[in-house]
Amino acid sequence: MRRWLTVAVGMFVGLWAQTMLLPTLLPPQWRPDLLLLVTALIGFAVPDGRALVVGFLLGGLQGWLHGNALWAFMLSRALAGGFASWLRARWLWVSAPSAAFCVGVSVLVGELCQGTLLCLAEQSFSPLMGNGMVIGRETLMGALLGGLLFWWRQGKEAWA
Repeated sequence: MRRWLTVAVGMFVGLWAQTMLLPTLLPPQWRPDLLLLVTALIGFAVPDGRALVVGFLLGGLQGWLHGNALWAFMLSRALAGGFASWLRARWLWVSAPSAAFCVGVSVLVGELCQGTLLCLAEQSFSPLMGNGMVIGRETLMGALLGGLLFWWRQGKEAWA
């Protein structure tokens, strides 16, 4: 029960940081998707499928805030968390570089899934074609922040 309370509080803190803190601190081009990043990190840290549930819930919150495409956010975030769990279950070691790789690839998968679902819904390629640079920046920011956050949480032994 305490773990899920921590997850719920963390979800709302991430939602607050995504919607209120980052827009005041960073320019629009360099705002990472913290909720997707958290989902991928949870998938890497706990490879037992909990990231699917967390991704589904965080995607629901994010889609609700956007006002449209709720299902696209929910499915893409759940897929990113599940993909990170799948990568981690097959990973041979736990380290900050592997966390950076796993989170970066999971963010890429989540963003491509969301773009593809929006393309299918709108019956046009504009959601994917117009956001190519955004997806690349999100992937790089996700890999960088994923590695740094994992290293900060695990400490020096994460580099062994």
